[in-house]
Amino acid sequence: MSDPRSTVTLGTVFRGAGSAYRAHPWAVIGLAVLVFGTSAAFDTLANRAIRDLVGHGLSDAALTLLVGLLTGPLSFSTAGLVLYAAMLDAVVGHHLHGHERAHVWRVLRRLPWARLLAADVILVAATTVGAALFVVPGVIVFTLFCLVGPLINIEQIGVAAAFRRSAALVRRRPWPTLLLVAIPTYVEVTLLHGFQFETAEQPYLVAFVVGAVIGATVGAVVGLLEVTLTYELLRAESGDEAR
Repeated sequence: MSDPRSTVTLGTVFRGAGSAYRAHPWAVIGLAVLVFGTSAAFDTLANRAIRDLVGHGLSDAALTLLVGLLTGPLSFSTAGLVLYAAMLDAVVGHHLHGHERAHVWRVLRRLPWARLLAADVILVAATTVGAALFVVPGVIVFTLFCLVGPLINIEQIGVAAAFRRSAALVRRRPWPTLLLVAIPTYVEVTLLHGFQFETAEQPYLVAFVVGAVIGATVGAVVGLLEVTLTYELLRAESGDEAR
């Protein structure tokens, strides 16, 4: 008979994420607005600069698709996901795994910012290199290493150790991470770039608001699923080792 601790299902992750959201809705939403609203401002500026550089001679549809795919890994929203997931774990971790409850501002002061930023830069760079090789390698790289943010915070480990732990956990059960984190992140980034290019002729505020709404909405969902999934994978690992 299989150990129930070693089972990771999409339903379990969704239920855990939903429970954490119901317990901490304002923390989930507030942090998402803070992180992804800020990233939307930078993304809007970057997308308009890229459009000016490479847009000559291309149709709007071709430009949206091309630049969305090529710059997706470089999106500030993608980078923000590492920080958001770590922030979110520090706030809702007690609900998911019995950690001490802490207020948002105290959490932000205590986060290992240097390690999280280093992990962020490495993940974005590695994903970008992989995406340059026809997208699929980029998805694989992001899938393997996307859990580094929560792991740095949960296990209080270094950057290199977090990358090794993320890859080890994901290799055991790759499909939940691919379906719940990697693919939604790529879809969100492509949509975000698409909407920003479509609003390129509109005032900056319009493009920013569109980007912020998309980023905060999808980012909050993906970040919450990522944190919950990380705990589920750690629980499953302990079940495997107990056999």
